[in-house]
Amino acid sequence: MTNILSPTIRAVKARNILDNTIKLMVKDAEQILKQDNPNFAVTIVKCDWDPTRIAHRGGLYKGIPGINMAMYRLFGVATWVLNPDVPKEPFRVHEYPRLDTDPIIGGFYTDNVFDRARCYVAHEVAHALQFYHKKLNPKTYDRPHGMSFQHPYAVLRKSMVNPTLPNQKEMLAKYNEFINMVKKNETNLSS
Repeated sequence: MTNILSPTIRAVKARNILDNTIKLMVKDAEQILKQDNPNFAVTIVKCDWDPTRIAHRGGLYKGIPGINMAMYRLFGVATWVLNPDVPKEPFRVHEYPRLDTDPIIGGFYTDNVFDRARCYVAHEVAHALQFYHKKLNPKTYDRPHGMSFQHPYAVLRKSMVNPTLPNQKEMLAKYNEFINMVKKNETNLSS
């Protein structure tokens, strides 16, 4: 008898795998930041699978550092995680416009959703640290994506995100090739 999981069980299993992956990424980020912030800990990690949730958040929750990840937006239905042979299409990960062209904390090209997940976890953990510092000393806060955010974000990007990224020139070429193929297919469909 073949052991076939129902779609619901497959989705729950996939979500559990991804929730645990996010929590491990948060622990990695926390350890990197502890060198300069020994008392900092991300105590709250919420993985929200509500399809209507579109934004990730990092900050303080009742005074406690935490993050809330919009998992459906990040991973979609997620059952693909149980099938590693799913084709990977290149995509661009954007940062806020003011940061997007920065060589360390800016946007990038990849075909791996876990690169994007590491980036977003690093982004939200940097916000959690930013607001943790603001609570300890309000004068350290400048603005949501100011230097009090950019410094810890750059530390995390250099340590846990950027080293895993593919060659950006090669990935840009693959991305452009993919976009051109999509545009050609759209033209053919509309003819």
